[in-house]
Amino acid sequence: MRNASEQSKLPSRASDLVNSASHHFFNISAPVFPLRLRLLTSSSSSSSSSSSSSSSPLSSSSLYQADADAIVTFLSDEAAVKQLRSADKAANLQHLRETAGIGAAHVDALFHYAKFQFECGNYGAAAELLYHYSNLGTDAGKVLSSLWGRLAAQVLTQSWDAALESLVRLRDAVDSEGLHAPAAEQVQRRAWLLHWALFVFFNHEAGRTGLVDLFFADRYLNAAQTAAPHLLRYAAVAAVVNRRRRGVLRDLARVVEQEAYEYSDPITEFVRRLFTNADFEGAREALAEAIPVMEGDFFVAALAREFADAARLLIFESYCRVHERVDLGLLSEKLGLDTSEAAAAASAASTSGGGAGAEKSSDDASADAAEAWIVDLIRTARLRARVDSRARAVVIASAFPSVQDQLIETVKGLTQRTQVLANAVGAGAPRP
Repeated sequence: MRNASEQSKLPSRASDLVNSASHHFFNISAPVFPLRLRLLTSSSSSSSSSSSSSSSPLSSSSLYQADADAIVTFLSDEAAVKQLRSADKAANLQHLRETAGIGAAHVDALFHYAKFQFECGNYGAAAELLYHYSNLGTDAGKVLSSLWGRLAAQVLTQSWDAALESLVRLRDAVDSEGLHAPAAEQVQRRAWLLHWALFVFFNHEAGRTGLVDLFFADRYLNAAQTAAPHLLRYAAVAAVVNRRRRGVLRDLARVVEQEAYEYSDPITEFVRRLFTNADFEGAREALAEAIPVMEGDFFVAALAREFADAARLLIFESYCRVHERVDLGLLSEKLGLDTSEAAAAASAASTSGGGAGAEKSSDDASADAAEAWIVDLIRTARLRARVDSRARAVVIASAFPSVQDQLIETVKGLTQRTQVLANAVGAGAPRP
C-alpha cells in the first residue's frame, strides 16, 4: 500500500489511462443513499446561463441539468430515497412515476448528466449519480457502463474502499453478462477488469490478497493468458509479497512457463527459474534485474524492497530444503545479499567501542551482518535449521511429515472436489 505522499496524486500517464478508458466504457452499448448535489447543480445552472453559445459545454450542462433536474431533486430528499427498494427496479420506477412524476426518460437523462459531470472532472458527483442510475436504470448496457464509470471516478478521487466495493459489483455484473455475450467480448471485459483492478488492489490495504484471488479465478486467469499476459508480472509480485497466498506460486510458475514464448520479464523469470527449474543462480540474477524494473513501474514501485526481501526468503527456503548443510558465504551469494551497509554500521559500532572489537576487519563485519540477516530469515521462515557460527554454516534438520500430516495433505480440498464432481454429474444427468 502506498504511503500518503505517494498517493497524493496520480501521475499524468495513469490519469490519462483512467480517463481514456472510462470514456471508452461510457460508450459501451446495497442500499441507496441520498444525493447531495444541490450546490453543484445550482452552480452549474448559473454558469450555463452566462454562456452565449448554444453549442458550448456550459449550454450542454444546462440542457442535461434541465432534463435530470426532477430526478436529482428527488434523490436529494433523504426521506424519499429511503422509500426506494434497491433490488426491485420495476417497483422503484412505478413509485417514482406515482409520487414524483419521474419516468424512464428522466432516469435516462440522469445517466447522461452523470457522464457530463465526469467529463467536467466532477468525479465525486459523477460517482454518486452513476450509483443511483445503476440502481434505477433498466438498460443493461448503460447500467454496465455506469458501473465502469463509477469505478473510474472513485479511482480518480482515490476512494479505495468505495472503489473496492464497486470493483466487486462490477465483477459480478461482468460475469453475469458474460452468460449472454460472445466469448471474445467476455475475454475483453475480464482483461479490462484486471487492468482496472491494479489501481484498486495496489492501493488498498487488503489488495494483495484480493489481486491474487482475482487473477487465479479460472475465467480471469484464462483472460490474462489470452489477452493480457503482461499482467502476470503483477500477479507474481502480489503472490511473492503475500505470505498467505504463497501456495499459488507453483501454479503461477506453470502459467508463466506456458506463456514465456509470448511474454517474459525479470519478475516472471524469477518465479519460473526458482519454481520450475530450481535454478538458484538464475533466480538470483533475475531478482537483481527485477528490482530496477519494479522501481520504474507505477503500480509496484513502492513494493520493490519488500519484493526483494520476500524473494530472498523464497530462495532461502527452497535452497535449504534440498541441502543439509550450507556455507554462510555461499548462501549469501546465492541470495544476492548486499551486506555492505550493515557491515559498515557494524564496523563503525565496533570502532567507537574501542578494544579488541575495533580491530575487526570489514570482512568479519560483513560475515557477521550476513549471519545476523540469515538468522532472522530462519526465524521468519520457521525452518528447522540453526547457524553454526564456528563453522560459518547453516545446518538444516531433516523433517519428514508425520502420517497425520500426510493424510491431511492428501484429503485437503476433497470435500470441494467432491462437490464440484457431484454438480458436474448432476448437470449432465437427463431430466425426469
